[in-house]
Amino acid sequence: LTRDALYWATMGGAKAFGLDGKTGSITPGKQADLVMFDCRGMNIFPALAGGNAAHIVVMYAETSDIENVMVAGRWAKRGGALCFDAARLARLHEELMASRMRIFEQGSYKSVPVQRGPQPEHFFV
Repeated sequence: LTRDALYWATMGGAKAFGLDGKTGSITPGKQADLVMFDCRGMNIFPALAGGNAAHIVVMYAETSDIENVMVAGRWAKRGGALCFDAARLARLHEELMASRMRIFEQGSYKSVPVQRGPQPEHFFV
């Protein structure tokens, strides 16, 4: 079952969208779309000894374990940090907020600020 899930997240997904000729597998001539996981976390590390890599990624990996992401041969995330230009990210944020306001106005929604509640006395890490 986990191999099926991994297949649908990669080759099967690419095929379903008609993109299997250029993505979905690590094959010469296809664009490099890769996700690399940091396997030192407590959720993954214990399963590594003799474990099945596909099963470990599908069942135990979390988004916080994603260390590097390459899309079409370009880094989108490297060393745990996004690789976006700060000016581009600020522009995207402005566009997102403008879109949000337009949706609120068209739907007659009101944005009401909510006061922040009290902080807990103890944090669990």
